[in-house]
Amino acid sequence: PFIILCGEEKDGQHDLVCANSSFKEFSGEVTVIDAKTKAIVYSGDFCSKPNQNTHLAKLSPEGQGMYIIKWTANGEMGSNTYLYGKAPFSFTEYKNWLNFFEGETV
Repeated sequence: PFIILCGEEKDGQHDLVCANSSFKEFSGEVTVIDAKTKAIVYSGDFCSKPNQNTHLAKLSPEGQGMYIIKWTANGEMGSNTYLYGKAPFSFTEYKNWLNFFEGETV
């Protein structure tokens, strides 16, 4: 399997990583959007070797929010989310961030 994800906070930053536990290479493009601000916080190309993790970027969010991670790898689309900030999270805010996906399949 292949996924792009955010690591937990370390020194105010989160690692954006391709986790490739398959026996094939994945390449494509990824975009990370902050659902709270609708801003693109990262966009770039990647190439992830078989059975390796590939570091893509360090993200430095402020406060609480949700990252929407979307990618195309080897012609197939994928997505993931990551809640950043200190718990507890407001359920109302969480539902507002999920509205980012209105009309889309995640």
